[in-house]
Amino acid sequence: MRPLVLTTAAACVLALSACKPGPDKAAGGSPDAKPAAPTMMAPTGDAAPPKVLAGLWEMKMDVEGAPKGLSAKACIDPAVQGEGAAYGQQFTKKDCSENHWNRVDGGMDFRSVCDIQGTHIATDGKVRGDFSSHYTVSLDSTMSRDGVTKTGKTVIDATRLGDCPSGMSPGDKQITMAGRTITIGADGRPKP
Repeated sequence: MRPLVLTTAAACVLALSACKPGPDKAAGGSPDAKPAAPTMMAPTGDAAPPKVLAGLWEMKMDVEGAPKGLSAKACIDPAVQGEGAAYGQQFTKKDCSENHWNRVDGGMDFRSVCDIQGTHIATDGKVRGDFSSHYTVSLDSTMSRDGVTKTGKTVIDATRLGDCPSGMSPGDKQITMAGRTITIGADGRPKP
């Protein structure tokens, strides 16, 4: 069960570390212009995932079956907000047979079905809040690997802390679990 819990935790961290680019420098605006606050401009139905304001985001996670105190900080800018939106840079459209987002009052609901590194993950989620300062994510997931199927619930509370600090590049993540913190670069590899 531990690998499935860790897969869920990793998915949660990645879920919040990349979305599609917002209308700022990446879209040809002035380099001195402040990034525009994200909006929920997506149409109903198969909508685009939500966008978050660039900066340092802290995500506190409550993953069923995982130790308490799981959290992550991610440096997000328009360049790292790619097509993987709900799944982060490593979970892309090619990994997922379903990826549907729908706008609802106060946020978005989504359904995804993905096969990632030998694990089949089906997730129904709700994202609520203000994508420029604070939002929450509730996930109900079913994961299957090597003939073992587990279900789990995850709640994520995300808060923008400000600009990314020096020494932390866009795409970098600091993950804390069981009192230990590791830093993972934008390439998905651990950093010293």
